[in-house]
Amino acid sequence: MGIGPRCIKTNETSTLTTDYVPYQSSGTKLWGTEGELGLMKKPFTAMAWVKFAGQGNYGNAILTISDRENGRAGTGIGFMQGYGSFATFGKSLCRGCSHWTYYHSWKDMWVHQAFAVDPVTGKVLMYREGRLIKSCSNVFPADDMDDFFVVTAAKAANGDVYDVKIFKDEFKSQEEIVAEMRYAPHPDRAVEYLSYDKKELQDFGQRGKMPGLYLISVTAMAWVHVKSKLSGEHPIFTWNEESHATESKSAVGGGLQPGQGHGIYLNMGNGRCEGGDLDAPEGSWIHVAFAFDSWEKTVHLFKDGKLVKTCTDYRYSVTGHLHVMTSAARAGGDVYDFKLYRTPIIEEEYVSELMGSQHPTPK
Repeated sequence: MGIGPRCIKTNETSTLTTDYVPYQSSGTKLWGTEGELGLMKKPFTAMAWVKFAGQGNYGNAILTISDRENGRAGTGIGFMQGYGSFATFGKSLCRGCSHWTYYHSWKDMWVHQAFAVDPVTGKVLMYREGRLIKSCSNVFPADDMDDFFVVTAAKAANGDVYDVKIFKDEFKSQEEIVAEMRYAPHPDRAVEYLSYDKKELQDFGQRGKMPGLYLISVTAMAWVHVKSKLSGEHPIFTWNEESHATESKSAVGGGLQPGQGHGIYLNMGNGRCEGGDLDAPEGSWIHVAFAFDSWEKTVHLFKDGKLVKTCTDYRYSVTGHLHVMTSAARAGGDVYDFKLYRTPIIEEEYVSELMGSQHPTPK
């Protein structure tokens, strides 16, 4: 997907980025020569998406501060199996926020990690999917740490590394980090087409197991080519409470419901958000998007790229690895270009960019 990173820059040299470092080709990205970057003299913020290739090793470094170009050193920031995120720069280690789900297979799991570092005061803030998970106050660099390379190595990270950003001289706030990660370069789950006539569906794993969706924040979107007169609820995607299912029957999810005051809806157990009156005759095209921001406890609903409803102080009960399904028969029409992101995409401009300038060609 050709969206590309969108970075908040203070000047042309403050931000270092790379779109993609592939795991299969043992890709690496090297910044600087010895002493050039000076990251260990002033605050900086670093972040990246990782799509893990499988069960991890003890430490999976996304960025390594190293005196070797292949990044093989015990210093840097990343994810540590059994301990969560870590940051170490030679003198001490900050680690935290382990979760039982990360003990299981990591294959195809997406994680966004961000680290705000102040080497002068020793303060490190670590974020996962935009949520603050750990704060440390005594993480100091070794005396010679400034004379090191900064390396992103896909093999060391144990997966494809996407959208790496390093902000020099910036100790970014949580709000700024969430804004940066919203522009996810790739969807977490996607399906190009599901036929209504053939009752096709796409099943994204079992509840409680990978690759079920671990819900923090999420955006789902799709085109629907309406094939029947819609009445009642027509879920475009659902989270099933069962450990596995063959039909998308759950009422927990998001979709279409014609009638005044209904329109687009998102139901996540304890809370329901709906709005945007819906007129969807047979043969019509509708693009819908649902964005849930767990940090702000807010839901945003979009129709054809336009925001139609915002619900605040939103409460939800679906948690853990969930069985996610999208069904053309339940949606009431052919489903095109279904995409699910593990980040809250709430800007109309970006939602419109992801949906495209016009509906797909009917199959």
